[in-house]
Amino acid sequence: MRATTNKVVLTKGGLLKDKENGLTVPEIATKYGLSKGQMTKALKIAGITTRAKAKTTFVFAEETEVTPEVSPVVNNNITYLSEVVA
Repeated sequence: MRATTNKVVLTKGGLLKDKENGLTVPEIATKYGLSKGQMTKALKIAGITTRAKAKTTFVFAEETEVTPEVSPVVNNNITYLSEVVA
């Protein structure tokens, strides 16, 4: 006599949500009680990529323009060239 097995029902939307929530293929497989190979095959059939995204080691920041504050300097000891020549 052959043992009956219950088939796992998967939805593409559910699998996409699991991937978007950051679950890895082994974690998704465990969630549904499947092997990693079966889950990889199911994801491939559903058209969902299983390739891990490269982790970045940088972030972008907003560019802000920094302008130095210039305080007016009054100097009454300036000798102009026209005063020296005259």
